[in-house]
Amino acid sequence: MRQTGAVRTIRVTTPTWIAGGLMTVGILLAVSGAGWWFLLLAAAGALGPGLLREFGILNELDEFEQEVHRRAGYHAYLAGTLVAFLLTALSRSEGLTRLADSAITLLLIVPLFTWFLSSLFGYWGTVKAARRILLCFGSLWLTFAILSNTGSEWTGWTAFLLHPLLSAPFFVAAATARRWPVATSVLLMGCAAGFCYLFGIFSDSPIQWLDRMVVVILFIGPLFACGSALLRLHYHLSGKPHRHHSGNSNSVHQESRSGADEADDEDSDSD
Repeated sequence: MRQTGAVRTIRVTTPTWIAGGLMTVGILLAVSGAGWWFLLLAAAGALGPGLLREFGILNELDEFEQEVHRRAGYHAYLAGTLVAFLLTALSRSEGLTRLADSAITLLLIVPLFTWFLSSLFGYWGTVKAARRILLCFGSLWLTFAILSNTGSEWTGWTAFLLHPLLSAPFFVAAATARRWPVATSVLLMGCAAGFCYLFGIFSDSPIQWLDRMVVVILFIGPLFACGSALLRLHYHLSGKPHRHHSGNSNSVHQESRSGADEADDEDSDSD
């Protein structure tokens, strides 16, 4: 279990390095035209360590790391199953052949992306992970916005100055997450809904927005994940002081400090 007040770092084991290498090589070979069957190499990297741990061949994780992996796997299951139900409904109403490529890609990305973000929340705690995720994706989208408006992609100073503003919510939320987590969660949820409208998810047909769903997940996904995690932390802490029936005031006080300890960790670690 996670010890309150302790700064936990991600320990990258040898099997994790090997798995990451297999995933990287498999994906690069697949998208470069060498053959989509190389995705099976990426699948071996993504699923291999977990299967080996289940059979007892790998035992390099401690109790805390095992709990983080289990929780991340459960979150990936929830996200993947929800997407599967959605795609089943769309395939029955819109026609499977028109949805096949995008649907399969979506079913692959959503569980992996959910597992990745959930693991970071488990290792670093809600506030620390939210700040780091937002800074990381904000920097990536800012770089993309700048590069997409230079060279042959140049369309004028208006686009060059306005497009990078799309990354502003990431940096603003990262700056306010520790001090005002509830307000930050509202900001993130509002921005996620606003970008859904901007990308036409609410107005276009399912076929149209499904083709853009990978980009939408990588852009809106971090905003929604961090916003919901901060909101969950608020409700989790606000309910703890009311558990007077437990008969152990010390344990209740200790539990109610867990979220505050996450924020206190920020003082000892610069993002």
